Amino acid sequence: MINTNNVTIQIYNNANARKSMKVHYLRKETDRRKFLQMCSAVLELRAQRIFDQTGKEIIDIDSIQMGGSYFISSGEEFNNYNSNLKNSFAESKQLVQYRISLLGMGSVGKSNLTTRWVNNEFFEDYSLTLLDKYTKRVIVGDQQCQIEISDTCGQEAYTSLRTQWMKDKEGLIFTYAVNSQESFEDIKNTLLLFQQLFEKQEYVPSIVIVGNKIDLGSERVISYDEGKQLASQFKALFYETSAKNGSNVNQMFIGLINDIIQQKENARKQQFKKVEEDPQNLKQGWCSLI
Repeated sequence: MINTNNVTIQIYNNANARKSMKVHYLRKETDRRKFLQMCSAVLELRAQRIFDQTGKEIIDIDSIQMGGSYFISSGEEFNNYNSNLKNSFAESKQLVQYRISLLGMGSVGKSNLTTRWVNNEFFEDYSLTLLDKYTKRVIVGDQQCQIEISDTCGQEAYTSLRTQWMKDKEGLIFTYAVNSQESFEDIKNTLLLFQQLFEKQEYVPSIVIVGNKIDLGSERVISYDEGKQLASQFKALFYETSAKNGSNVNQMFIGLINDIIQQKENARKQQFKKVEEDPQNLKQGWCSLI
């Protein structure tokens, strides 16, 4: 038995090094058998052998170093390709892709919210959007994120596609214009559709409700409190923005990404809790996710 008090490491599947997990031990003493059982449960393989990044096999787990990276094998030899990937892992393991859709009626400013955040651009003339995609890399906390944004069509003829645009997304932006009662009512209906779509799902995307065009203050018909109340009803983030002058646009996107990251972290912890409670995989207390 060895003392491994709160040791944190990154473990990789030797056969597929893109599959990895950061773990730490909650027990002070862990032997090789329990360590391999932990790896089996986390990486979903039958762990038998341990290698460091150079390909050296680890027999005595007392030699495992805090903060190190280790490759777990089901019995096969060390995959030499992992050595070539070592540097690219160090550079790219924090790059995570998140997909976001903007939903709302036409002319509420979805495209301009996107172009303001991605390229710091604003276009006065309205043009019909069918489905445009944008990509931006941004660092949020200690995570480098690649954000893929789907700017969807808001015309009535395409409302049947809204459920499709909500699927397979980590974040959704429900947008109305503060000078349009019609757009506010429309977003209420879309939120009900969202609620129906995800009511029985384990993972629910992060959502934010956005009241855009606050630069048109004299034309406002939807108050801040009305928007905030709607957000509270659906447990959503809430921002009022102006794509024209950039007010709160960055705060809105970063706030949503932060919420996505937190949701993902909570989902990972919940998933590991299920594994941890399964006596065939782990005994409670051996390790937990970071």
